[in-house]
Amino acid sequence: MPATVSIVVPVYNVGSYVDYCVRSVLSQTFPDWEMVLVNDGSSDDSGERCRRWAEADARISLVNQENAGVSVARNNGLASSTGPYVMFVDPDDWLEPDSLETLLSGMGDGVEICVGDCLLEKHGQTKLIPMINCDQRDFDSNDRQRLMALALNGRGFESANDVILGSPWGKLYLRSFLDENGLRFKPGLKKEQDVLFNLNAISRVNHLRRVPRAVYHYRVNEGSVCNRYLPDFDSITDDILSSIRDLIDENGYSWFEGEFDFKVVKMYAKCLKRQYLHPESPLTSQQRVEAARRLAGAPFYAPTFERMELKGMPLSVVGLVTLVRIRAFGAITLILGRMDI
Repeated sequence: MPATVSIVVPVYNVGSYVDYCVRSVLSQTFPDWEMVLVNDGSSDDSGERCRRWAEADARISLVNQENAGVSVARNNGLASSTGPYVMFVDPDDWLEPDSLETLLSGMGDGVEICVGDCLLEKHGQTKLIPMINCDQRDFDSNDRQRLMALALNGRGFESANDVILGSPWGKLYLRSFLDENGLRFKPGLKKEQDVLFNLNAISRVNHLRRVPRAVYHYRVNEGSVCNRYLPDFDSITDDILSSIRDLIDENGYSWFEGEFDFKVVKMYAKCLKRQYLHPESPLTSQQRVEAARRLAGAPFYAPTFERMELKGMPLSVVGLVTLVRIRAFGAITLILGRMDI
């Protein structure tokens, strides 16, 4: 008999954290689970730690692969598991002891995805973040537009929120729902694979339920890769935006154009911060101004800055779009780092 819940954990160079993650699964009040640890070609002792856990508990298995990225690791973990329910856990995070029990209590009644709330762990402090920031508990196909806006941009409900609905963790998926809709993570996409996965899932979901209880601890590490200098981030953002554009075009989601424009502006700011304006960038001040100008004229960005409707947008977005429209790229390079966008 397959275990009720399959827990897929992609592992890459997290020797300092993976044991804590595994222990949080071993401590679950609901015991009928299997955990697949996928070692994505780690160069530290992560693989050895995973091997020891697999030998110590029959519910834990290890899949070794050459480094191919988190998308391939999650897909391989999914293929190697058999439970009717699937949970994804990142190896530097951990679960509340009753996470599985809590999320399973929300399944049934045709629920295809059950989500819990998140505990953000940062600088030694813990902050509760609702996965969906409203009082509503059950969502159907009529809520897809708002749910997709929340997953992509952290908007769409009563107030702005951290973009955690777009993450794969803190959720329980019905495996048959994933399989019937061909839902897998896109290989080769270096960033935001999880957001694209959940946009596709939410665009097809007929019944999503939120259980208003914290189930997942999300660790924000010092020196996170989220702020690291990436000299090729412009091509990475092109891949992300192309994938989202394809989702909109292939499904005829014309109603999602405004959210796409919002995302494009956010990616413009992120690309400048992570590449051209980053402290480790070798560009001179003048070259940074020219990079901001050139990027604003690139295929995804130019039409967005021209057509974007600013009514109802956050002040930071209005400010950035306005500066681009008046060609104030020098000002952008000076103040973007202080803008929350």
